[in-house]
Amino acid sequence: MAGMEVPATSLVALRIAEVVVHHGDLDTAWTVEEADPGSLLNAVEAAVRALRVRQAPGMTLVTEEGDEWTIGDGALRVEAEREGLLAWLARGDGSEVEADGPLPTLPAW
Repeated sequence: MAGMEVPATSLVALRIAEVVVHHGDLDTAWTVEEADPGSLLNAVEAAVRALRVRQAPGMTLVTEEGDEWTIGDGALRVEAEREGLLAWLARGDGSEVEADGPLPTLPAW
């Protein structure tokens, strides 16, 4: 896991997150919008955990579904639906997120 120590209890959620993210990479008819809401939430949470470990810039991430995460000092507020937030966190596609400042370049997760 890129040098991270991961508890065995987290492996299933991490693998589901990978399936959700990488299905989009396959360029099939399936889209991330079709993901089970719980699986999509797990994918966003996996990205947030990885970004915290990699000391990403300070952000408060808020979804339209009512989720909220703080990374670092939480200085930049970033809002989107879960799908849009995941696209930015995992792929750097900020087209569906709104922020109260410029979006930073994120470390790979």
